[in-house]
Amino acid sequence: MIMKILLIPFIFIYVLVLTSLCFAQTTRSIRIVEKVQNDNARFVVQVDVDKKDRVYKESDKLIVSVKSSDDGYLYLVHLNSNGKDTMLIPNKYQKENKISAGQIISYPASDAAFDFVIEGPDFGEETIIAVVSKEPLTLTDQDKMIRESATEMLESESDALWNKLEQAKNTNVRRRETTYASDSVTYNTCNKNINVTRPNKPKRYAVVVAVPKYKYFSERSQLPGCQNDGMLMAKLFVEEMGVAKDNCFILSGTNSTKAEIEKIFKQLLRPRVQRDDIVFIYWTGHGEKMSGTEGRQHDYFLVPYDFNPNDPRNTAIMETPFGQWVNLLKCKVLIILDTCFSAGMTNQKSLRENAQKQAELDFEFGSWFTDNAKALGQKDMAVICSSSKDQSSWFTEDRTISIMTKYFIEVVKNSNAKTHKDIVPQIKNKVQREANEVYRQTQIIKIQDELYPGLPLKP
Repeated sequence: MIMKILLIPFIFIYVLVLTSLCFAQTTRSIRIVEKVQNDNARFVVQVDVDKKDRVYKESDKLIVSVKSSDDGYLYLVHLNSNGKDTMLIPNKYQKENKISAGQIISYPASDAAFDFVIEGPDFGEETIIAVVSKEPLTLTDQDKMIRESATEMLESESDALWNKLEQAKNTNVRRRETTYASDSVTYNTCNKNINVTRPNKPKRYAVVVAVPKYKYFSERSQLPGCQNDGMLMAKLFVEEMGVAKDNCFILSGTNSTKAEIEKIFKQLLRPRVQRDDIVFIYWTGHGEKMSGTEGRQHDYFLVPYDFNPNDPRNTAIMETPFGQWVNLLKCKVLIILDTCFSAGMTNQKSLRENAQKQAELDFEFGSWFTDNAKALGQKDMAVICSSSKDQSSWFTEDRTISIMTKYFIEVVKNSNAKTHKDIVPQIKNKVQREANEVYRQTQIIKIQDELYPGLPLKP
């Protein structure tokens, strides 16, 4: 496509040509997005365009918005297919690129002297990357960027920028620190004569991760009941909660690896979901913790099939990357975690073998990314955990299904619960009662949903 920057008043037109590969996101764009995506950043950035379905016709105006959960310096870059990237911010009209936590920065700004207008003749997918750096980046021709409305970068300048960010990302992992966070948005453009079919109603998606066995664990630490958990929850999502079969992604057994779980978020969900869609994320399996970083007492993580205890940070699904994957979706999200850690029996979801240690343990997985969501001003995320911070999560006495999962399914199918806020009070007492009757243990469901007015369980 050609994107036209239209100056106001209409004395003359500055035209910026951004050619895209028609109807297909380029391999280069995908590669760069992956290259700079900092999954270990301790804060989050969100970039989006103003139309909910992210579809623009010729002559439409486009507005890009960016939010960050922490203070920093914003760099907004447009990727085209011919290798000539364009720096959108900073620019002549928005020289100041500082961004405050929770602040929304728009391009063009509401008082800018230009509009961003879609033009032909070629149309297709376009990508914009937002990078928020804790310190200003040193770029080749920074002065040029604040002299022009938008700056087309030389190939050497683009490569230097992406390589600088990738290097910083890798250094962050080794030093366990954060220098920048990033996000991207892909939108479609088309000829004004094309009739665009827009969805009549939001879609629903589900991700079901059930980990009944583990590659490097002893037989005692396997969780066969999780297989049934996953099958029953997938059935519930499809038959009761309005998720089409093609939109229900199930990973179980040897398929529930870290790489496959990451692929679900980045390659399958990210390109599909739109702003008003709903994604249900369900996990059943082990949860753990290790010594914390950046001043935290503990870092929390979920345990995929291929988790290696000898290399925990590289093989676990840490809270931070998981939160970054969820942030990519930019839609309504309900996360259901039937996992925790305490004693090492097969009717408990734990890697620990000393039951006396359970009072020391806590499970706060999810608090980091809900805190960041709050900083962004989001009101569309909730997390339900199967137990509170110093408790275990249990299977039923016959070990065929997790207690919380059992009652979650029962209440959704048989009650008049309309939102996740209705369902938790109904299952809370039942879960607590069964855990106490069977194991003489306390299991109290925890919910982090102060951001969310209520997600409808059924369409």
